[in-house]
Amino acid sequence: SNSSWVSEEAGGSGYLDRILRACLCWLQAPVENRDTVFTKDSCFDVLRVLVRRKSQYFTLDTARLLLLEVLRNRFIESTILSGSAEDVFYDMATHLDADLCFELSEDFFQRAPIPTLHDTQAGRPGYATHLESRIETAPDVDPMGVYKMDNALAGVLEFVAEVVKHLPSPEMVTTQDLDKFMPYSTACFIHPRSQVRKAALEPIIMVHTKLGKPDSELEELLLRSSSELLATSSNPLAKYIDQLKRPELRKLVWSFYLSRRES
Repeated sequence: SNSSWVSEEAGGSGYLDRILRACLCWLQAPVENRDTVFTKDSCFDVLRVLVRRKSQYFTLDTARLLLLEVLRNRFIESTILSGSAEDVFYDMATHLDADLCFELSEDFFQRAPIPTLHDTQAGRPGYATHLESRIETAPDVDPMGVYKMDNALAGVLEFVAEVVKHLPSPEMVTTQDLDKFMPYSTACFIHPRSQVRKAALEPIIMVHTKLGKPDSELEELLLRSSSELLATSSNPLAKYIDQLKRPELRKLVWSFYLSRRES
């Protein structure tokens, strides 16, 4: 309901934190039978209410815990739970503050093993790429061990694309926000997993779409623009595409884009 059961008077973010952690505790329990599944599904219903009605109380810590559990359950065998997790996933991208979502994605990318874009040891895209995390992750920050999942990395890239999709206006696509995810998205073009490489394209396509740019401009940036042209371009994407120094990476991005558009 839209009552004041999580309000400033009732403790605000502290009360939300207790409810959230109680739901997450249930969700982390093993799936033993149908009753367990329905209990977990009810927890996701409560979490959807929190995200939709009380999004202003979410912090980086609580949003991180929720996103990690959502990512873990998106790929669980139970179609009931995976579907419920998917609903919370899209609600988070739609209702949480966009700045918080971008901060959340940057926090994840810094802890997840991501290729070093200019690593001379990296082979062809998709092969024997060196992976490293930017910062260490304490066990209490990632109680489910989700940061090590390639599925989760792809999920966060998709999450960022959804956040960009729901921005009210193109003016909200700022350089500061792009700094929080674009370097990691472009770096993932040499990730060993094709699932991650394809997901890495999603934020770029969505930013391009949100800016209202024609496909021909994206093709020009990816396939034909020189570093000098990219550096002077007014397109916010140019600076990040310029990081793709190797021509085969730019061609790979464009081929992903064409295959996605045709599908």
